[in-house]
Amino acid sequence: MKALIARLNWHNAFGQILKRVWNHLDLQILTEVEVAKNPLRIDMVIIRSPQQLPPEQLQQLPDGLREQLKPHNIVDFKSIHESYGLRELQKTLAYSCLYEEQNGIAPNDLSVFAVASMTPRKLLTHYRDWIEMITRGVYRADVRFRSIWILVPNELPLHETNDVLGFFASHRDRYVKAIEHWWDRSRQKGWEGLLRFLAYRLKKEMQMAGLTLDELYKEDYDSAKFFLSHMAPKKKQKLLEEELRDMETQQKQQLLERELEALDDEQFEQLLAKRKARGSTSL
Repeated sequence: MKALIARLNWHNAFGQILKRVWNHLDLQILTEVEVAKNPLRIDMVIIRSPQQLPPEQLQQLPDGLREQLKPHNIVDFKSIHESYGLRELQKTLAYSCLYEEQNGIAPNDLSVFAVASMTPRKLLTHYRDWIEMITRGVYRADVRFRSIWILVPNELPLHETNDVLGFFASHRDRYVKAIEHWWDRSRQKGWEGLLRFLAYRLKKEMQMAGLTLDELYKEDYDSAKFFLSHMAPKKKQKLLEEELRDMETQQKQQLLERELEALDDEQFEQLLAKRKARGSTSL
């Protein structure tokens, strides 16, 4: 089962979802950024416009990133299948130095973040002398000459600005809350990539993680019904289930209309005669 779950490209999902959710902000988000001739890649670089973000945009970013956002921001992401320990922190530091040197960036113009889907308990416990909790879910590691901000989705407060990281939490209750907050919004905005990722996490609960993302999206109605029956209040469940039935009816109606349009006059008369013979006047 674990091997099936690992089939999802978590790093790609992390980059693509943040791009989609923040695409209206004045940020340039780059993924898999090379920092050496023989490629060493940083998971994500967020480039802010030269000016500060407007307050209404800044408030849409998650805790930690919102307060420390600078013109250049490196994000090292660890999925639910990867731990974040001392060695990984040292790599984050090394990558930040390479990026800074290669691009000629002043130290004060760069922030460095690590997003740890699994809570890095050993790191936070064994190195308390130089790792400090700033707020819930946000830690600052003072490593030599640089601060690395460690963001832990499992611990971040339940707020919709933190949900973009909460999707990747390893704790079920945290990522379920994030999905519950974003499910309707994603459907309304047509965010298919985000819907497929949410569907993936829901299908995991049903031991169906072996499906491809395309297969998951094709079964989106089943994912929604699972979500409604397990996570939403009864009133919301009833309303959204009715909405889903309406969508299915509309799809059937559209399919029928296309099939009828493809018939010539003779075929249409034959179909009408068959329906009348069965005692029905509707097509």
